Amino acid sequence: MNREELTVLGALAVGIVPYALAFGVAAGAAGIGPLNATLMSLIVYAGASQFSALAVIASGGSALLAVLTVWLVNLRFIPLGLAMPRAMTPTLPTRLMAAHLLVDPSIVLAHASTPERRNRLVWAASLAMYVLWAIGTVVGVLAGGVIPDPAVLGLDAALPAIFVAILVPFWKDRPSRHAAYGGAGLAAGVLLVGPVALAIPAGVLGAAAGLIERRR
Repeated sequence: MNREELTVLGALAVGIVPYALAFGVAAGAAGIGPLNATLMSLIVYAGASQFSALAVIASGGSALLAVLTVWLVNLRFIPLGLAMPRAMTPTLPTRLMAAHLLVDPSIVLAHASTPERRNRLVWAASLAMYVLWAIGTVVGVLAGGVIPDPAVLGLDAALPAIFVAILVPFWKDRPSRHAAYGGAGLAAGVLLVGPVALAIPAGVLGAAAGLIERRR
């Protein structure tokens, strides 16, 4: 791998490790043991969904409600999966693996890199983030009594910040910028007045402004 690809992998690692630690600490505080927290990270593998499930469990909600919450938040992966280049997954086994490893930065990496480098970068980043997410979860649960609350330190915002930084090269024309501003603005507005679960569909609706402008 060249220096640019290694820089991208390093940036993602810097973002995902504190985020995974934050989840591990929160899982421990919610009474979820290391085994269950690790299984959740390995099977669900979606930070926003896992934090949402923890919020339901910590507030006394049922397991069914937690599962429904995870399902609702994970609906965003349907359009993300449809947007992934089909040439990356020519066979059914690779499609199944890619579907499980798909996270928000994957779609950016898949379209930001050139076709000849895309497969190598996306697969390397996906596997690395998956392993680091699981390890960070275990460390966070085990060291929950020692590590301060990551949310207080702002570490839970590390991965979203890295994701925004990766998106910057896409803001090269007016429709792209309008999509970014519209999605971020509408999602932020919903967070101020409504439930967190509505932030994702609101962001999608806001980003549609860029798509409409581009088609015009």
